[in-house]
Amino acid sequence: MGKYPNLGILDGLYELAYGVKPFSSQAAKDKICKDEKSTSLFHKRMYNFRKEGYIRRDQAGNFKFTRRGINVLNYAKIDKLKINELKKDGHWRIVIFDIPQSKSRVRHILRTKLAEFNFHKLQRSVYVSPYICEKEIGGLIKLLGISSHLHLILAESLGSIEAKIKSCF
Repeated sequence: MGKYPNLGILDGLYELAYGVKPFSSQAAKDKICKDEKSTSLFHKRMYNFRKEGYIRRDQAGNFKFTRRGINVLNYAKIDKLKINELKKDGHWRIVIFDIPQSKSRVRHILRTKLAEFNFHKLQRSVYVSPYICEKEIGGLIKLLGISSHLHLILAESLGSIEAKIKSCF
């Protein structure tokens, strides 16, 4: 995982976290561990998760993800988001966003992912791409929690700047 901690068992825990119900260590271990080595790694990671404040135990002894833990899971998922095939369909995707200064980290992550998705920057908060990517942008919006701050527009033409922008792709 590039920018976010490689916690090893994130994919298996992701489903458990979004069940939002507390989960037992045994249920998580059964879901994730395939052999003795992965079981040992699992216990080390669970200990580190608790120590870092990503999960906590309730009175029944079950685990529940903290807000911080869910953020780490989301950032790891964001890091894995990719457009598998760059396909054009003759339309332009225009992303317009206005993310408050209080969420500057989210804004930075969004800009970084838009660049990875081959978007071209028109202005500070306006990006454009000819590639089909609505599903990936939708996932990014959901994981970052910015649906009220971002608009994705599907356009047939970019008007007078279209020729200039086409040369970027």
